[in-house]
Amino acid sequence: MAILGEAHDTVILDLCRAAIAFGRGEDPAPFLEEASASLARRWDVHIAADWNLLSGRIEAAHGAFAAALSHLSEAVQLTRRTGIDGARAHAWRAVCLANLDRHAEARRALAEARVAATRHDNRRVAGILAAAHLSLGERDLAGSLALAGYREAWADGPQFSWFDDLRVCTDVLAELGLPPPELPSFDPAGAPRLPFEDEIEAFIAELAARPRHGGPTLLQLDPMLCEPAAEPGQGPPPQPGPPAFALNGRVKIVTDAPWQSDVNGLEGVVFWREPMQEHTASAEKQRWKYVVYLPAKHEYRTLIERHLTALDGSVEPSFFFGERAEISYNVVVDDDSTIVEGCVRLPGETWRTFYAEKTVDLADASFQTFDWENGLRGLAVKMPWGVPMNKAALQQALATFLGVEQVVEAPGPDSMMIRP
Repeated sequence: MAILGEAHDTVILDLCRAAIAFGRGEDPAPFLEEASASLARRWDVHIAADWNLLSGRIEAAHGAFAAALSHLSEAVQLTRRTGIDGARAHAWRAVCLANLDRHAEARRALAEARVAATRHDNRRVAGILAAAHLSLGERDLAGSLALAGYREAWADGPQFSWFDDLRVCTDVLAELGLPPPELPSFDPAGAPRLPFEDEIEAFIAELAARPRHGGPTLLQLDPMLCEPAAEPGQGPPPQPGPPAFALNGRVKIVTDAPWQSDVNGLEGVVFWREPMQEHTASAEKQRWKYVVYLPAKHEYRTLIERHLTALDGSVEPSFFFGERAEISYNVVVDDDSTIVEGCVRLPGETWRTFYAEKTVDLADASFQTFDWENGLRGLAVKMPWGVPMNKAALQQALATFLGVEQVVEAPGPDSMMIRP
């Protein structure tokens, strides 16, 4: 319990304050900026997803649908990477796309929102779906969803309701000329007191009265996982210096970072490198990140420059060529997946990125190869909407397209780190 009083992280509180300010009609920007600064110091993919979702929601409320779409697309990517509920992000993307007259994309986002909502039993998303259908001109469907969403968001009634969801539903119903349903409100005076309620309230008062002793100790996660945006007026980041390690060069991990303790001391080979775009960096700071293959663990790891030291020698590019057709995944993949990212390689070739998505009005899988600006190759895959896009289905489709007997899952580089 002492942690609650002295060393808790404030980033979630900043997000809550931003949401409250937005709900009150006040400026949420200072709290979002504080949360962003906290993420720059300590990256957390779940909080980053929440930050982008809230930022996108606020931009959408101001009619800045293109800016909102950028945040919401990032939130979708983060939820896919972790397997957490992305229904709300998909639904708000649908609202933005509909208002930008990108109706086909909006309907795909609606379908993805429904899939995620069903998987996670998220019924509160109905009001946002209603707003999207209203923007698409589908008034009857918008009305039924808004009524269902209103009842779900009402919960026990103000002040015990889901405020923003209730507001979205109310706005949709008002636009449609429909009255909100009459629902009972919770009467706190008639509720029995909880066990230990008096003790809990006394402890909360005690915590509030305690003096604070400095800020929390923050885990310093690799900045490669969070390249912070510029502060207002800060300008572009400084140009990075030359990289310390060559492609295909041998390196050794030397670090005291706890999150890299499992690979400290291991030797590896540089597969890929690229400069970071960190606005907070000084000119002399080492700002390159590297994707390194570690033979002892048979895995690829992304590291920043200061966690590596050079070894003598290098390997030929063919060191990374496959002996069989292989695939690696960067997101959680199951029967409900609609978008999958990862890397593939063929015998005699190195890794290339792939991006697969399910598409409506498509009878058969389609494939397109292309070259990224950084010289790596990519593969775009489209699969029919009506069939599962799990690992087995995707690997079978890729095997047919690539002309191999089978594609085997294997450790590979993080495609999100090596593509532009």
